[in-house]
Amino acid sequence: MACCGTYPMTLHREVHFEDEICADLTAAGWLQANGDAAAYDRARALFPADLVAWVQATQPAAWAALSKNHGAAAEATLLDRLRKSLDDRGTLDVLRHGVELLGLRQPVALAQFKPALAMNPDTLARYGANRLRVVRQLRYSLHHENAIDLVLFLNGPPVATAELKSEPVPWVFPATDRAEPVCIKSFGKQLADRQREPEARMSNRTKATLALALPGGKWTAHDLRRTAATLMARLGVSTDAIDECLNHKLQSKVARVYIRDRRQAEQARAFDALGRRLTELFEGREGAQMLPFKAA
Repeated sequence: MACCGTYPMTLHREVHFEDEICADLTAAGWLQANGDAAAYDRARALFPADLVAWVQATQPAAWAALSKNHGAAAEATLLDRLRKSLDDRGTLDVLRHGVELLGLRQPVALAQFKPALAMNPDTLARYGANRLRVVRQLRYSLHHENAIDLVLFLNGPPVATAELKSEPVPWVFPATDRAEPVCIKSFGKQLADRQREPEARMSNRTKATLALALPGGKWTAHDLRRTAATLMARLGVSTDAIDECLNHKLQSKVARVYIRDRRQAEQARAFDALGRRLTELFEGREGAQMLPFKAA
């Protein structure tokens, strides 16, 4: 549905959008400072200070061994090894399994995921020591000065980027040019590409394979439509209104001839009800259970 009304142009400047996002993240415990972009290591594509601080705080014995074996080159040795591991194995595998270095008995852990049970105080302490950082306007290349609006880091490695677009558009899923909605065929391909095994990745397509994979198997845009229709029905939305929301052809030939109204008011109420229910599920109300997507 399109947004109506007149808005001052200043409200849609990307810098204000960045301000809001960064303020929300820092309020939740993320790290962010004005000079962060200058501290980024372009050659290694890492945030060195957070990596070193993480290892020193959570694995002091490993850091001591690195310092003993490599002296002043301990930090560079760790950074170089991490860079090679990321190139060889990918970010998610490195975050899950760490990196091995000569002279250390066990891999250096790169992150602590949230434990299922809060029984081990050491594990909880490491989880609380994770260094989450958002960096604004990051110049990432050694060859030009182009910048990414926001980059999110976890203990040194970047894990996500964001290019902000503040101009409002009437589409939930806009196309690249933002002048029209994304083609449903393209949408389906994007879903499929993110549910492939890494070795089955197609050339010139996303590297985020398995990012949308779920335990029950592959799913499609049709599954989203079926789930939305089922939830609407449970919320008391009429079958006719659900058909209109799904853009189905009316089942009755007589109705198709004589009923020209698309029930837009009913559609709006149905989608509002669906949105409220999805919010309840997302927030875990009423004992709702969520299946998390794998990290991209």
